[in-house]
Amino acid sequence: GVSRAIALEAGEIDFVWETNGADAASLMDNPNVVAEEVNSVDNVMLFFNIDNPPFDDVNLRNAIACAINRDDIIQGALNGYGLANYSVIAQGLWGSTEKDALTYDLDKAKEYLAQSEYPDGFECDLYINQDSIYNSIAIYVQEALSQIGITVNIEQKSGDEMSNIQFGSTRDYDMAIVRWTADYPDVNGQLYPLFHSDNIAEGGGN
Repeated sequence: GVSRAIALEAGEIDFVWETNGADAASLMDNPNVVAEEVNSVDNVMLFFNIDNPPFDDVNLRNAIACAINRDDIIQGALNGYGLANYSVIAQGLWGSTEKDALTYDLDKAKEYLAQSEYPDGFECDLYINQDSIYNSIAIYVQEALSQIGITVNIEQKSGDEMSNIQFGSTRDYDMAIVRWTADYPDVNGQLYPLFHSDNIAEGGGN
């Protein structure tokens, strides 16, 4: 965050693992700081609750995927620091792919929506944590989905509430923006916790 970047530039600390896009630009321009860009093993993802309508409709999910311009989010919300990802596997790990990717295509998004059970759109809630970057991303998502008739209400939640949404027993949500980082640099660290049947219950990420 901002405080870490300030401390680094002031010489109060010697190393920072990560920072936000706005601070990264400043650090890159500072001749007294060595800043390096590397492919991340983080994924920031839009989660759908597919146990309940309307997100149990695959055509609707495809419509949303095609309606969101990931590059616009990277440039606008992340100050250009990021890579558009079309896989549940982060770009910094083996196995990330763009094969069969649903890229930004507003006409295609409208086609998918017309094929869904919700051709006239609907209203839903998007949960995010209390972080300015996530709020910026959510606003981009809100605007993008409005172009295909979906009204998105953004709600900020505490860290505990977001943890319960992702790992708890209730999981009462429509959509949520979450971040996942593997504990070790192997694709299994992203696939097993989020998608294996062992992790459907409370405490798992499925």
